[in-house]
Amino acid sequence: METFFSFYNLGLCFFILIVSTYVLLITTSITIEKEKEIIDVKVSLKEKIDYLLKSYHRIGQTDKCKDLNVLIKNYQNLDFEEIAIVNTIEKVANRFEELEQFISSLELQNEIIKIKEKIQPENKGSIITTWEKIMMLNSAIGNEDVAKRIFLYTKSLRGNHNQSR
Repeated sequence: METFFSFYNLGLCFFILIVSTYVLLITTSITIEKEKEIIDVKVSLKEKIDYLLKSYHRIGQTDKCKDLNVLIKNYQNLDFEEIAIVNTIEKVANRFEELEQFISSLELQNEIIKIKEKIQPENKGSIITTWEKIMMLNSAIGNEDVAKRIFLYTKSLRGNHNQSR
């Protein structure tokens, strides 16, 4: 009988150890994935700002570099967990669109939609506006099928948005 209880206790301790280790690994990996996603957005934005600076220097429009230099200077203080970062990313995306670099602008708009849907999912008007921008950029680069799907999606969002009012 003593042997049974000792094996039972040993098994129970082993089970608790496995479950606690599993829970610890899962919660740690979720945090790591979230941090990795933020780092990816930060790196991508920094690379795109650097590319814009080089492009403006190359075409001789150095007057447009002032705002970007301020962005680079304040880059480390940008909070990618707040909705205010959307304005910064939109400014950079609009600059790419002005230079007719639609794919880079589209990549940034996709990051904007992820941030908006994550941080302010209830702000349907803003989300719809960003989806429409993504639709126009897809159309500009020849992704007509994607643009049509986005059009239908924004139409459904708009219907749900109007019903909730």
